[in-house]
Amino acid sequence: MRRTAEKPVFFPFLLPAPRGPENLFDLLMLGKVLFHLLSAEQIKNIEKEQKYVKYIFIA
Repeated sequence: MRRTAEKPVFFPFLLPAPRGPENLFDLLMLGKVLFHLLSAEQIKNIEKEQKYVKYIFIA
């Protein structure tokens, strides 16, 4: 669900960006978005690991 909501963020980067500070800012924003997606994936993995740990404690 969240993935589809985040996809439109990438469209400005697919268009030819103007030379100058705007292009640099776009690259910074793209980096932030990619880092956010990566950290979100890592958080999901950590949550899965915590669930496994809980199951081990229950067992």
